[in-house]
Amino acid sequence: MVLAGDVLAHLADPLPVLRACRAALRPGGSVVLSVPNLTHADVTLQRRAGGALRADAGPLDHARLRFFTLESVEGLVRDAGLLMVDLRRVVAPVFHTDLAVRADSVGDALLAEVLADDESETWQFVVRAVLDDGDAAIQNLAYRAVFLQTSLERERAARVVAESERDSALVLVEDL
Repeated sequence: MVLAGDVLAHLADPLPVLRACRAALRPGGSVVLSVPNLTHADVTLQRRAGGALRADAGPLDHARLRFFTLESVEGLVRDAGLLMVDLRRVVAPVFHTDLAVRADSVGDALLAEVLADDESETWQFVVRAVLDDGDAAIQNLAYRAVFLQTSLERERAARVVAESERDSALVLVEDL
């Protein structure tokens, strides 16, 4: 296994490095990487306000040269000759990152627009990829697995929100 946790964002051109990681894999091996998400709500709000994207620490620290979207990390993995078989997300709710975007500085319409992006609260993508041998059936299974995993994560998040709203409503009823 090759582990590239928060490494690729520090490289001007991560593709040759990821290709070298691919070449180093043994049969059955995988590459695990994590990258910061450029489309996180706080990042988007900071960019729209003209603020600096850099923080003193974390996924957006000053040493970062590159930022990623889900599409760009998928493309990078594919271009390196790898097949994404697992995709996880590190979630950070809007207004809860080290970028210190303040809720009172954002209008409701802008916030709704930014949160409409499915990845708006994904702080980092964590990917496991294997050698892509060109087998279409395996590729289809891998794409389906990642799709189902994403659907499951979104359903779990929606359940947490619904349970929280339910609990808040129960407290209000009890107070009556």
